[in-house]
Amino acid sequence: MTDIYVLIQKFTVDYPECKSILMEIEIEGFYSFEAFFEISCQYYRATQVTVLLNGSPLSFLYNSLLACVKDTTIVISTSGRQALKAFLDRMTFVIQMEGLSIQQKMKLIMKEYHIFCKTYGFLKQILLNFQISAEFGCFEDFINMFLFCESQNCWPEEYLILPSTVAPSTTESIATTEAITTTEAVTTTEVITTVVPTTTYEPYSGGCSHAASNVLTVDASGFSVIYTSSTTQMTGWTISEKNVWKNFCVKFTVEVINDNTAFPTAAVKITEIISRINAYVVYYATRKTKVYSIKIGIWGSIEQLCGC
Repeated sequence: MTDIYVLIQKFTVDYPECKSILMEIEIEGFYSFEAFFEISCQYYRATQVTVLLNGSPLSFLYNSLLACVKDTTIVISTSGRQALKAFLDRMTFVIQMEGLSIQQKMKLIMKEYHIFCKTYGFLKQILLNFQISAEFGCFEDFINMFLFCESQNCWPEEYLILPSTVAPSTTESIATTEAITTTEAVTTTEVITTVVPTTTYEPYSGGCSHAASNVLTVDASGFSVIYTSSTTQMTGWTISEKNVWKNFCVKFTVEVINDNTAFPTAAVKITEIISRINAYVVYYATRKTKVYSIKIGIWGSIEQLCGC
């Protein structure tokens, strides 16, 4: 797939006048050629992760993003630059951890990213726009590549392999990272609860402060309210789409909602579910439209949930 991406990319560079025509071609039983090209691009980007995470003494990814933080042409306050620099330092801590596979490091980086966005939401778009390289793209492309590989379970095999030797400090480092993640997630929730004014609950309000109490419920049969609510809203869904969605919902119910060890707080559970839903729909426009429109009980839509 990476070779296909390189060939398509070369063709569009050599014949730019043909690019729009090529991308508009519909592939029977699939989507457009543009969608196929985007998928091949994600596979290609995935092969570049080791390049991004390597470097001496600091990674290529860190150095590229740090250059953006220091770029005075980008309008960021002093405190904002400090917050972004702190995020990069935490990301570097993860990258330098021993005894972890590339996939595990990527997951921890994403956790740090979600914590950062919860605390500094006003800096999220600035961070996403930071350029990593002309070839790879921006930090948002890095995020999308992770979501694609996770949702499609298509990481390169070598990214799943643990190093043969584990340093004695690895376990302690992982525990420390998880402790920090959990603590910050709880702190973030408390801050949000403090600043959000008390409001009268209204059906379909989609208020984030009510999300945990409405979205994380599971019925006696073991199905989450997200799934049970969706079953009456699947007009136009194919049997295959219904089955895939059901399996997806069952999976996050078991692995996230019911797992109080890996996801000890409501805030962490909500963040993980949002991440999984976004990964589930990221490259499928039709699927995204259908899933986002689902109303969760009397709370709000999945689109509103993903905006929390």
